[in-house]
Amino acid sequence: MALYKTKETALKHLKNNQSFSCKVFDLFREDMDVVREAVIHDKWAQIPSCFADNKELALHSCSRNPFAFKHFSPRVRSDREVLIAALKSQTKIPSTSIDFNDWEMVAAYVSSPNCSFGDLPAEILSSASHVVELVKNDSTALASVPYHCLDNEAFMKTMMEFNIHSFQYASERLRNSVDFVLPYCTKHPLMVWDLGNELKNNKDFITHLLESDKAIYNYLPLNMRGRKSFARYVADNPETHHAIPSEILDDDGLVDLMVQNTYKSRLLELYTRLPATQKMRLSIMEKVFVDTNSQISVEVLPVELLEQIGFAGSNWRDCPSNGLHLLELYRTAKLKDSLDSKLSIKEDNKRKVKI
Repeated sequence: MALYKTKETALKHLKNNQSFSCKVFDLFREDMDVVREAVIHDKWAQIPSCFADNKELALHSCSRNPFAFKHFSPRVRSDREVLIAALKSQTKIPSTSIDFNDWEMVAAYVSSPNCSFGDLPAEILSSASHVVELVKNDSTALASVPYHCLDNEAFMKTMMEFNIHSFQYASERLRNSVDFVLPYCTKHPLMVWDLGNELKNNKDFITHLLESDKAIYNYLPLNMRGRKSFARYVADNPETHHAIPSEILDDDGLVDLMVQNTYKSRLLELYTRLPATQKMRLSIMEKVFVDTNSQISVEVLPVELLEQIGFAGSNWRDCPSNGLHLLELYRTAKLKDSLDSKLSIKEDNKRKVKI
């Protein structure tokens, strides 16, 4: 402890080594200069009782240390300047201590961590600038903001600069405004979730968004994703395939685009989603079974296909799971059906000639 026997050494040590500030502080508890320096460097430093009524130290301490406020006397804690200094340093102060007629104090209070809308009088809530201060770090607080703020374009733009998720609380009018929404949607696709109903169902607007970023398709409502024109437009982007509804996978052109552009690792996953008519298309089977060159779960094969290759009924479990083997069986079955069909046509023609 010899290092701290002089004030000069203590001050120097406080500035250079915060971890020992408590020890230094204890040695010079009644020295104003050391106490002031200790408060700056050690947020846990407790103000000695002999300074509890010192406004000058309170202003210095509370503006730098959010834990210092409670160590001062009630007289000092109720002082306007001290309160404002403490609020600006994020000190938690109860609303009962706030003078809501003092706009400077209110401005400091609404930016403090323990402010809530329930404490604020109506005249403050009518001031958009004060509301911005309150909610700029917590967009969920907008759920309690007066409607006139949420319908104010300038206010909402300011809020969205702080947090883009603030958009979900905007008024229906703003969420349906092309001019207001468009500049943000192209940069933040997730905003599409919160578009107004009119814009969500506006084909021209959605088309414009997809032209700027096809990934926006993933965030469209189901009725828009179910439009085949939109699905075909984004089908060359494999990141959108999971969002294309199964109900429209009966479209040959759409499925061809998806199969051609999906990741090889996802081919089987895509094949599983397809309806039976698509699963039995030879071009699809060739792409999936050859490119993956892997085991195929019999459960994903349609009954019609199993019947065609001779594994319908009770012996379906004996069906080979190797994709290439399955493909060869299917090709053979298709060829046989084709030959049988031709023979049948010839026989019919012979009968007609005899008649």
